[in-house]
Amino acid sequence: MVVGHSWYVLNQTAQPGSRTAHGILPGDATWIGMIALVGLLVIGWLRGRDRLDAPHASAVVILTGLSAVFSVILNHNVIAPLIGGARHCQAGPHAERLLACARNSPVPGDHAVIVGALAAGLLVLSRRLGGIAVGLVLVLALGRVYIGVQNPSDTAVGLAFGAIIALSLLSLTNCVSALAHRLSRRRAHGIVA
Repeated sequence: MVVGHSWYVLNQTAQPGSRTAHGILPGDATWIGMIALVGLLVIGWLRGRDRLDAPHASAVVILTGLSAVFSVILNHNVIAPLIGGARHCQAGPHAERLLACARNSPVPGDHAVIVGALAAGLLVLSRRLGGIAVGLVLVLALGRVYIGVQNPSDTAVGLAFGAIIALSLLSLTNCVSALAHRLSRRRAHGIVA
């Protein structure tokens, strides 16, 4: 099987004797990558506050954050249980695991769903920040395979699912932007009056 084979080849570079990226990828593949993406989102929001379309930028940031939360809740409680399946680290006796193997369904992967949503929102907010996010997401996805908790298809499906949810919610940007614009005008009117 091609996907199984590609997972096995990448995962075997994680054998204890190799120490290729043991010190970096376990943390990056869990939380550090997500924290960095949230940091990029905050940077995008801070930079967007000074633009003429500040309500639009704020709406994109808010909807991106909501899409990450909504997509992981939907995935964890509805989609993944419907798909089911065992993780490679549970099924493969020769898997090198740098982290404990979770018992939930691997497809789509929760981490991939979250970062897929964040990266899609960052691409809408800023091409430059989005490009950085895409590079970080690729490292994170490879890291999830390297540490032995997911295979490439798990992460690819998760990234796509998160991006689809984000882009769907981001279709509401104009509505949220108009609301943010009205709220900012009220606040300014209250200060002047």
